Amino acid sequence: MPSNMRRPAVAGSFYPENKDSLKVMLDGFIGPNLSERPVAGDILGMVVPHAGYIYSGKTAALAYSRLRTTRVNKFVVIGPNHASYPFYTSIYPSGQWITPLGSVTVDEKLCRAIADFSDEFILDTSPHTREHSVEVQIPFLQYMLGNDVTISPIVMGKQTQDEAHKIAQALLRIEEQFMIIASSDLNHYENLDITVHKDKLVTDTILSLDAERLYQILEEYDISACGFGPIAVLMEYTKERGGKLELLGHTTSYDYSGDSRNVVGYCSIMSSRQP
Repeated sequence: MPSNMRRPAVAGSFYPENKDSLKVMLDGFIGPNLSERPVAGDILGMVVPHAGYIYSGKTAALAYSRLRTTRVNKFVVIGPNHASYPFYTSIYPSGQWITPLGSVTVDEKLCRAIADFSDEFILDTSPHTREHSVEVQIPFLQYMLGNDVTISPIVMGKQTQDEAHKIAQALLRIEEQFMIIASSDLNHYENLDITVHKDKLVTDTILSLDAERLYQILEEYDISACGFGPIAVLMEYTKERGGKLELLGHTTSYDYSGDSRNVVGYCSIMSSRQP
């Protein structure tokens, strides 16, 4: 058994810990969103939310359902460190990640290739132990593609534009085919009108592929999107690869809770490129 066996931290809270219950929930999310029409071009990655599935699962499914016909089985999954410590970019080095749907293998070679790009990238398991932003993406990948997928989990402690740039540049050097999963919710805990307004500012900027402007509006409008670093990585990577970003859908916690006072926003965005 691999020494780096990462067991679920939020099964039973963010998503069901029972395998059958989890499959039923994912059936409900994916089934209505599953298109028979294949994606035109190559999928480079996606932005997806990481809240509890009852709040953001349907939104995440808008993106994951597009993986039905993909042949890619390597995924670089990048999330923020909600503990905000440690401050370095932490790359899970090797081993297995466990979910109620089974286990997936960490791509040790790919993780090391990314880590070798910068001394600021640390191969380290500890920041991943309790962090949910990467974990909640794995059952979606397993549901769509099975347990033969490999993952390269990354959590960003400091989400500066410089750090996002370095990760994007590291990924641009990788010759193997992979997809980027950028894990982020949008604005947090303001009323519905404010959250919808701020979320549109964010999603419009994401689609523009202007990462510098993303950082500017987050500060200018005091927007609390939590995974702006991973989003900036995907934006730069997409731009450098000659791709485009498409908004698949936007929702808020109000759609599920009915609480219009403390609202969190969610979106799914797909990155693709014509072959």
